[in-house]
Amino acid sequence: MKKIFDKKYKVIATDFDDTLLNSKKELDDSIIKILKEYQDNNFLIFGVTARSIPAIEKVCDKNIFNYLVACNGSFISDIYNNIDYTLDYINYDDVLHIYNYFNNLNIDIVLSSSSNYYVFNENKKINSYYEVLNSIDELNDKITKITIFSKDINHLKHINDNLLSIEAFFMRDSTKDNTTIVVMKKGINKKVGLEFILNKLNISLDEVIFFGDGPNDVEVMSYVGLPVAVDNAICEVKKISKDITLSSDNAGVGYYLEKNKKYIYKTK
Repeated sequence: MKKIFDKKYKVIATDFDDTLLNSKKELDDSIIKILKEYQDNNFLIFGVTARSIPAIEKVCDKNIFNYLVACNGSFISDIYNNIDYTLDYINYDDVLHIYNYFNNLNIDIVLSSSSNYYVFNENKKINSYYEVLNSIDELNDKITKITIFSKDINHLKHINDNLLSIEAFFMRDSTKDNTTIVVMKKGINKKVGLEFILNKLNISLDEVIFFGDGPNDVEVMSYVGLPVAVDNAICEVKKISKDITLSSDNAGVGYYLEKNKKYIYKTK
């Protein structure tokens, strides 16, 4: 038995895009089956993602999970007890600053809340749950995340130098060359959101197996008991992982859980 299975694990947690989901944004039936088997063996299943709840429901049945840590950690949903928690929002003044700055540069942005996405360009309405606004004045929602369609380091620097209550970072898809700037409330991330709900359950991060691939998985994977990278993960994720599984296009999460279940079950 691998030494990494010496610990006791209670939670199976996974990122969504390019980890749980393949590059076509699909969830393999084999993964659904093995997650259900782990639930039947008293493991808790967590989805930990930058997606909002509607975006999660677009790709899978949310009832696969016990808990969803959505919006990059700012919104948590207890599925079975139907209880939601919102940790924090981006201040409206900061949202307004970002809108005005990038609107003047003709650079598209997407504003995300726990329940919706807002765009200002009809061409960016890539899903039915996206709402097109004519201007920021039409916004009547609290924003948890902003996505900016830019790869310019100067744009990133402008946000981090001028807006001290938020932080911006580059987000790159691990399966394709698609880099954007993501803006979050400072101090909110996947680790914070996951730890918030774990504390209510009296479970430690050390009792979590976490699957990930991208830059917003690095911090949480640095703290969990068993971080596992899918084969398509970025180098930073692989470097901090204790194990590597197949790629998301080869259902790596399901493969790992099936292959190692006799060891993981013994840790319960």
